Amino acid sequence: MMKWKKIFAAVWLFIGITGATGIGIGTVRLLADQTSPPSQPAAQQASASAPEAAAKLSSDLVGRLANGVSIEIVGINENPSTGKQWWAADGKPASAPYTRIRTTASPEWEYLCRETAVKINRLVSRSSEPATVAWYWLNCNATMSSNLEGAVDPSVDAEVIRLPDAPAGGILRADVAAGRWKTICTAPGNGQISRGSDQMSFLFSRTFVLEGQTHIVMAFIDGRTPRPREVMRLVAIDRAGHQIPADGWSSVGGSGGLAAEYAVRLPVASIKQWEMQSRPLNQWIEIRNVSLHRGQPSSVKIATSDDKRP
Repeated sequence: MMKWKKIFAAVWLFIGITGATGIGIGTVRLLADQTSPPSQPAAQQASASAPEAAAKLSSDLVGRLANGVSIEIVGINENPSTGKQWWAADGKPASAPYTRIRTTASPEWEYLCRETAVKINRLVSRSSEPATVAWYWLNCNATMSSNLEGAVDPSVDAEVIRLPDAPAGGILRADVAAGRWKTICTAPGNGQISRGSDQMSFLFSRTFVLEGQTHIVMAFIDGRTPRPREVMRLVAIDRAGHQIPADGWSSVGGSGGLAAEYAVRLPVASIKQWEMQSRPLNQWIEIRNVSLHRGQPSSVKIATSDDKRP
């Protein structure tokens, strides 16, 4: 649920969508290649795909891919962090990335409550499409996205987490999708359409206007087993053929499916069709041996999916 929340900014549940938007039945073209290879869960990937021999000592504590995408831990602190000294991934003092975070985690037995601030570069070399980066801590008990106050850098992202106090430190992982988007289904500009195959079923509501934006609700069930780890987006195609990515307003997801409401700043009459697109999370970065205590030295190591390549 929290991973869907990270991608689509969940606010409401998909309860009552049928009555609120009027879901209709019609036709959807399925364009996806359903022969994607099986993938391991994230936790298994982290341990199996990045052997210790491939990890290398980082001098600047920044994890980088060859395509230019990078992630850096700019600060770690106890929660709440107000008035406390921040530290870097190697335990040394760090500048405060913001003044306050609007989340307080309740203490839990044998787990540490920490605030983590990261800076991500999503720009991909020789591509106009930014990468999708989903970051998280391995063995994390709870992760909560939060709003920041007084952020020094608008590109800083932060979370409040609970994780065990491991002697070797923590592992922060970022899964990256930086390839080309593939269209997996389409619907006409006014929506109200549905169809599926033996592997994937899609359902679009009628479009409706709210606060000057065109909204549409999409739901799908994915019957592929196992299902590749991937990210998805909805794009509106205008009459001139331009792609305008829609903003996610609300969503709810679980194993095998998703329902989400999207909005785009286009009049309904100017939308030729909608395209649901996807691309795999097939690259990764790990920052290992991250110090979980202020002043505790740590020999940070960086490992990436590039390390496996010849």
